[in-house]
Amino acid sequence: MPTLDLPRQSNPGRHGADGAARLINCAPEDRGAEGKSAFGIYASDGLKLFSTLPGGGETRGLIVSGASLYAVSGRQVFKVDEGGGAAALGPFTSSGPVTMAVNLKASPQIIMVGSGVRGLIENDVVIGLIDTDLKPSNSVTFINQRFVHTMSSGNGEFQWSAISEGTDYNALDFATAEYAPDGLVRGVTRQSELLLFGPSTIEPWYTPDTGSNIFARSGSVVTRGCLAGASVALIGDTPFFVADDATVRVLEGYSSVRISNHAVERSIRDTSDQGSLEAFIYEKDGHSYYVLSGADFTWSYDLTTKSWVERNSYELPRWRACCAVSFAGKIIVGDFAANRLYQIDEDTFDENGDPLVMEAHIPVHAFPKKVRLDELRIDTIPGVGTATLDPKVTVKLSKNGGKTFGNERQVGMGKLGEYFKQVRLNRLGTSNEDGFVVAISSSAAVVRAIVSASAEFQIMSN
Repeated sequence: MPTLDLPRQSNPGRHGADGAARLINCAPEDRGAEGKSAFGIYASDGLKLFSTLPGGGETRGLIVSGASLYAVSGRQVFKVDEGGGAAALGPFTSSGPVTMAVNLKASPQIIMVGSGVRGLIENDVVIGLIDTDLKPSNSVTFINQRFVHTMSSGNGEFQWSAISEGTDYNALDFATAEYAPDGLVRGVTRQSELLLFGPSTIEPWYTPDTGSNIFARSGSVVTRGCLAGASVALIGDTPFFVADDATVRVLEGYSSVRISNHAVERSIRDTSDQGSLEAFIYEKDGHSYYVLSGADFTWSYDLTTKSWVERNSYELPRWRACCAVSFAGKIIVGDFAANRLYQIDEDTFDENGDPLVMEAHIPVHAFPKKVRLDELRIDTIPGVGTATLDPKVTVKLSKNGGKTFGNERQVGMGKLGEYFKQVRLNRLGTSNEDGFVVAISSSAAVVRAIVSASAEFQIMSN
């Protein structure tokens, strides 16, 4: 019985029949030559409730300082302890994503910038950051013992604070990204470099060891701009971002390298508001993820496997997770629409009680011949149910490249201890010349994986 090629990433074609491989809420993992098969597809980790923020709303920014997590939730700022206990600190009346930076004072200061509004947290008190010498800004980062703001003016200016003091600014402590007068959408720190992202260029500045200059141009420039400031995120010292050509790119030195596939780029191109794209990163179990969301999609890129997969939450077009920090030995994410924080947890098989539906689309074809699919076997991890629950795998077929699917058929994966149960379906019908797309899914709150799949099929004469 021939083994089917499992998809290693999501990359659906423009029209369906030209490409139908999809992975939704699941991802490939290489098991090497020692495994039962070279690689399998595993359900994504679930979301376990970590904290509810009373009086908050959508998560807009997270940062860790010492033993505390600070969250901008709705129009409020919260301090969260390692057990998930939350205390409201005060209002922050901006909207949209918030950039946050913290300094190295004995009593650290945290600056927040969002939609032209600035605030400061000091000694767990929230105040407005009002300094007549500080021009309106649209992002903040911390480098060389100073807070650095990128200006909203559109002329490429950035301005910095006094050493380790978030409330002290001089009107003359500024410089201008000079290669192209394209304004700035985000400033980020890469080791000792300040990277200034503009709509059409990225300009690196550095911090000289000697002399009177606080910042100086490196002499290099990246002739590729940034489409959305909130799409910039660093994995270690490597920045990822959505570029001005609607691709996702990684900045390797001073070269921008395209990593997105065409399906990801279509999502970026077709979204209703490209400027609102936002991303976060997290690292877990030897994998590093760049997660990009728009209003109606989420794509996750695994730097380890170099694969893109789709994410969504129950009855939503996108994943509910937004923002991420490593805190208290956990990966904590916010909710893009609610006042909750979650832990990404491999031992949780749902999303705070909502089903986490994993789905893989596997093409079966012999173009230009039709295919009669006599038998399909799916190698899952059996016997992971309970004494009374036999978790199900759902299988449905498409004859038009995944645009529409026929009736669902369900097969049990085995109750607790039924380690030899097989997922097996017979007499699945005959395709047209485009073959079948087999969609395998499961929402059972148990360990789920597709170890391999095989099919007995006949190539038919037309």
